Order: sequence, then structure tokens, then C-alpha cells
Amino acid sequence: RLAITDHAVLVCDYKTSLTPPAELADIPASSLTQLALYQALLRTLYPDRPVKALVLYTSGATLFELPDAITEAALQTLGRHYEG
Repeated sequence: RLAITDHAVLVCDYKTSLTPPAELADIPASSLTQLALYQALLRTLYPDRPVKALVLYTSGATLFELPDAITEAALQTLGRHYEG
């Protein structure tokens, strides 16, 4: 899902895992990377607004906002994976 306001852009991915993570550190790296890529793309489209990445686990309605440091680290890890 995507919400665009005058002040921010929010991108939220819904996950249907039967057991949601207990804390942010337990979110799978693949989910972090997915949201980091969405966030990076949206930042190029909306450079004048902060872009917030969120993950919503539908089982238990558990919502996590991903700090920029975590999404930036996920992108760096992805970049290292594809370096020659």
C-alpha cells in the first residue's frame, strides 16, 4: 500500500506469516530489502518528502516502521552481493 500526503510518503507491505516477528530485529532480511528498494525508488519520485517504510503482519495486526538505518543497511548488503 502507498499513502502520499503533502508531508510524507508511506509505503507499507502486508505480510501474512502465521507468526509475526516479536521485534524489528526478527524481520527477515528479504522483507527488509524489499521495503528498502521500494523506499529508494519512492525517494527519487518524491525528493521533497520523507519516505517511511512499514511492514504490517496481518496475523495479530503487528506493524513495524523500519528506521532509515535499517533500510540503508539492507541496500548496502544488496549492493555488496552484486559487486563484481
